[in-house]
Amino acid sequence: MIIATSGHVDHGKTLLVHALTGIETDRLEEEKARGLTIDLGFAYTTIDGTRIGFIDVPGHIKFISNMLAGVSAIDFGLLVIAADDGPMPQTTEHLAILDLLGIHHGAVVLTKIDRVDTERTAAVQAQIKTLCQGTFLQDMPIFPVSGTQRTGLAALSDYLVETARQLQRQQQPGHFRLAIDRSFSVKGAGQVVTGSIIAGTVRLNDEIFLAPQGTAVRVRAIHKQNQPADQGGPGDRCAINIAGSELARTTIHRGNYLTSNPWQLATERCDILFRRLHSETAVATGSLKSSIPVHVHSGANHVTGRLVTLAADGVAPGASGPAQLVLNAPINLWFGDKLIIRDQSATSTLGGGRVLDPAAPGRGRATARRLAELQLLAADQPLAAIMTHWIEARQQGTSRAQLIRLFNVTDPELDTLLARNSQLVIHHQLLISAALFRRHQAATLAAIEQWQTDHPQQQGLPGQQLRSLTRLNPDLVTSCLAQLVQDQQLLLVGNSYRLPNHAAALSGALANLWQRVEPLLAQDPMKPPVLHDLAKQVNLPPAAAEKLLNQLVGSGHVVKPVANRYFLPAGIQTLRRHVLETAASCDSAGFTVADFRDRCGLGRNLCIEMLEYFDRTGVTLRLGDRRKLRNP
Repeated sequence: MIIATSGHVDHGKTLLVHALTGIETDRLEEEKARGLTIDLGFAYTTIDGTRIGFIDVPGHIKFISNMLAGVSAIDFGLLVIAADDGPMPQTTEHLAILDLLGIHHGAVVLTKIDRVDTERTAAVQAQIKTLCQGTFLQDMPIFPVSGTQRTGLAALSDYLVETARQLQRQQQPGHFRLAIDRSFSVKGAGQVVTGSIIAGTVRLNDEIFLAPQGTAVRVRAIHKQNQPADQGGPGDRCAINIAGSELARTTIHRGNYLTSNPWQLATERCDILFRRLHSETAVATGSLKSSIPVHVHSGANHVTGRLVTLAADGVAPGASGPAQLVLNAPINLWFGDKLIIRDQSATSTLGGGRVLDPAAPGRGRATARRLAELQLLAADQPLAAIMTHWIEARQQGTSRAQLIRLFNVTDPELDTLLARNSQLVIHHQLLISAALFRRHQAATLAAIEQWQTDHPQQQGLPGQQLRSLTRLNPDLVTSCLAQLVQDQQLLLVGNSYRLPNHAAALSGALANLWQRVEPLLAQDPMKPPVLHDLAKQVNLPPAAAEKLLNQLVGSGHVVKPVANRYFLPAGIQTLRRHVLETAASCDSAGFTVADFRDRCGLGRNLCIEMLEYFDRTGVTLRLGDRRKLRNP
């Protein structure tokens, strides 16, 4: 269990951690000289076989950003209040921040009770109960202690151990992410970064990325909770030794991430669910409706920007509503990330936020459709349900890359979602509602039918021209066309698409030849006669027959997949179906020429020629003496 101590400056947080663990967390010379924690301190201890880690965060107002870096991935919030001072301004702000970050487990420690009498102790406890009303600490215990005299520490320690044993840390799915708060070099080891793992798992020798730089690195060693480990998971405090060929030329900053997400991108604009504090007074009272300058904290990142509310009625104190952050510098954000938002002067906290769309469009005017979409993303539902609703709302679908970028899911997690939901379909890289996909297929087919009615002399419609006719995005058109071809509602001839029963209008000698050739090719569509025999049957010299037949290829009436044979399109489709069936009947190693020959009954030489044709047209991929489907 990872515990964050927080509270006002000089209320005894560092002494408390030392009393519980025996470890001094003030590690910087400046900290020891000033008696003040200015950066994050860490301590780990094992009590009755239970491993507990402490993050000692600073209390002074100018070090609030460091405090925020420490609580980005913790299990338990320990609010420390001195009995002689009682709750102070930073006490209130730290409690609000812990509450905004969604911490669910915690306790209050009342320190320095040796300096006051029992009446003062009771009075401060009453103040604490009032302070904690409406927060995650309102029903949590208060432990009066003295760090110097070690009074009350045993009860606090027992409570922490009991909570740690009962706590079931929620495993955050998705790609591995670690928020970097320190970076340094160790002689003999190289570059080391430290931080809290937010999602996913990292293992020794994993190939991951430094974000937002995009630098590929390898995991050489892992220390988890100050002990060597083979892997780390959500909530773990880790030091990770990384190596990479480009690392020497890469500057690592506090606020960077380590991630296994290949589609990670930094963003300067995101839509959030903004929760405004009841008590904030940095802006005018009433609903916040205008654009205001703010400081934004996410993990170890601290940037400035502007907060713009999206709902017409704004966001009132104590309420939540959609808003957009326009940042002055790009940072890495993913769906669900927690943010703390402070005022322009960085002296008080306005509220918090949860990222809904890290790649938000330009604000413009927030349409009803966009607000409904954000409402879906803000719903208190499992991630799978939110993703399903979001995909269904995309009129032209979305891509796997966009989903991985937005929700930080892995490919296996995405495949599991799709396998469990028959209302969604995936085609190549496109994901879309099944009903919408059928509608777009019908529109695509109708566009081709209309075009062929208007252009009877043309054999088919090029795919590039079709995209402009349908006004659909390229990935969606490609997927619709591929499915229509697979369902044999369309034929692909060269780079043009046409209806199976469509043929360009012919005239003269070409029309006469077609009347004689079509029955001959239809006798055995999978094995038409070779050119020499076909020319003899239509009573033409081979050279003259070839010239006219090539014109029939151009009009889409026949296909020439090999040097000396002409096929009807239906024959090609039948052979293609045999290829698919052959591949489906073989194992993952692929199929041989003999497997295909046994399936279709053709001679070996013709089978080789046809498979080479399917290699060229992208149906199959040759791997030595075997073949696989290029896109199963």
